[in-house]
Order: sequence, then C-alpha cells, then structure tokens
Amino acid sequence: MPEIGIVTNPRAAGGKNAGRTRALRDAVGRRGIVVETRDVADLPAVVERFEAKGCRYWVADGGDGTLGWLLSTWDARRGHPAGETSPDAPIFLPTRGGSIDFVARKLGIRTRGPALVARLRTSLEAGRPPPTASLRALRLRATAADGTSLVRLGFAAALCGIAQRFFDVLYEHRPVRPRHVAEILALGALGPPVLSLRPLRAVAPAPWRAKIQHLYTPTHGTVTVDGTTLPFTRLTSVQIGSIDIDLGGVVRVFRLAKEGTALHAQVSGLSPWGIAGNLPNVVLGTPLWGRNVVERTCRTLDLVPHPPETVDPVVDGEIFRAAHSVHVTLGPRIRFALP
Repeated sequence: MPEIGIVTNPRAAGGKNAGRTRALRDAVGRRGIVVETRDVADLPAVVERFEAKGCRYWVADGGDGTLGWLLSTWDARRGHPAGETSPDAPIFLPTRGGSIDFVARKLGIRTRGPALVARLRTSLEAGRPPPTASLRALRLRATAADGTSLVRLGFAAALCGIAQRFFDVLYEHRPVRPRHVAEILALGALGPPVLSLRPLRAVAPAPWRAKIQHLYTPTHGTVTVDGTTLPFTRLTSVQIGSIDIDLGGVVRVFRLAKEGTALHAQVSGLSPWGIAGNLPNVVLGTPLWGRNVVERTCRTLDLVPHPPETVDPVVDGEIFRAAHSVHVTLGPRIRFALP
C-alpha cells in the first residue's frame, strides 16, 4: 500500500516544474503515487484517491498556492469542521516548488522537489518516520457577486488595499522572483512624491504612474475584529496571518502570530505618505504606526466593502476576484513532515 501521495502542478512558479513528473515517480518508487494536475478541478478526485489508497503523507509539489489548494480541497471533503484535526489526518509536505515558498521557509525545509521526496521515501523504508511540526492555519470564507462562496485554508491573507494590490503588480512577472518583491517596494516608496508633485508626475514613466495609482487606491468598507467594528472606513490595507512569514527574504510580517495561538491582523487607513513611511516596518516586521492603524491579535476578522466596491482577497498568493464579504477565522493546526 502506498504511503505517499504526490500532487504536482506543472504550472507552478511560471511553469518551472513542468516535465518533472517522471523524476517524482522515480524518487518515490513503490512507496507512493504521483498525480499530475492541470486544473484545480482535478483535486477532489486526487484527494479521494489518496484517501482510498491509504496515503499517510500528502506532498504538494508546487508553491504555496498548490499547497493551499490541496489543504482546502481536503478541508472541504471533511466538511470544514471547526475543531482541530484528528490524529489520523494526513501529514503534508511542500516541496519548495513555487516562487516564494513561505510555508517551507517557516518549516525550515531546504531540500527541493524530487530530492525531498526521495528523503521521505528513504526515511520510511528505514522504518524511521520523519519528525513533524504543526502550523496553525486560517480559514477564509468569501461571498462573490453571483452568490457563490469560497472557503479556503491558508496561512496569510491580503484582503484589500496596497497589501492585496501588491500581488496584482507582482504577478505581472512570470516567474516571480524575490527581487520583484523589492522592486515593488521601491515603486511604493516613490508613490507619495509621484502622486503629489506635478513636475515629478510629468516625468515619471506612464507604466510607473499606473502601478503607483493602482497600489495606492483605497477601498471603502467596514472591518470588524472580534466583534468590534473599527471607526474608519477608508482602508489602505487589510491583511491577516496565522503564522509569521518571510516573503523571499524581503518582507517579514505577522510576528504576533508566531506562537500559533491567534491571528495577527493589520488594518490601516493611512495617507500615501503614511504608507510610504511604514515601508521600513513592512520590511523589518516591526509595528506599523500612524493614525487609523489597528494592529493586534484576534480570532476573527470581517470585511464588508461598501457597494458597489468589491475586494479581491489573496490567500497564500492566490487571488480570488470580486468578493462582497470576507470572514476570516482561526483555523486548525496542520501537521507537516520534516524529512
């Protein structure tokens, strides 16, 4: 009976993983099965197959998005329970096959792809199951314009404002590299002078101006944290995480979630100069400052944009469009293998 189930996403990280299904099959040998997916719609059948085969270890060969889709599909199959996972729940493993791989960074996983799978197989063949670590997840529920709902397990979510729009600009690059994160931060630092000084605005390249305008456009909506509605509705950033993360060694955020006992929420209604002034805090992971800034631990956060506005929440790097409401709660602990 196979112990390892591997789902591979050949389109992850701009397609850099394409063509390595055979290498994964060689790495896992008779200890597991490898399923190559072309669309997220393939995942329910993959999860069903892993369960039917009795796979104990579920490997997501892709980036944080691939891992998030696998976790969310498994969570949907078990009915999105409110409690913790059972002892016989799958043990997951990301293979650092994405662009940023912040979950693998958090776990301290350095080996990549087929080599990591081979280490897991060798450990099991020797009768020494690998050690494990658990990370607290968040669960996001969003309602779209057509009434459909999204339920997603993940570890970090950017709900609106510059935190969300950052990903719109980032994904103009394929594949994404850590240097692109730094480039967008530099572009953000130019925002206030370009927006407020006519001579500088006149000489700034049109693509720069368009990206800066997009990054700095606020969202108007109501945010409620643990049942308390915040007093400001002009939102320049709303983001929340269940673990402390490192984006490509450039951005560090959600330090208050480091212990895994609560979510770390950051909500701001800053001016452009206030946003730019906080960029060093974004890089260093230090507290945000300024008027209309709420940064705290919580268990729930709700965001309702004011019609006709919608928001495009990003969960672990995956963008979901046109949500009319978003509800984030503390989720279950997920167990990961550390081969």
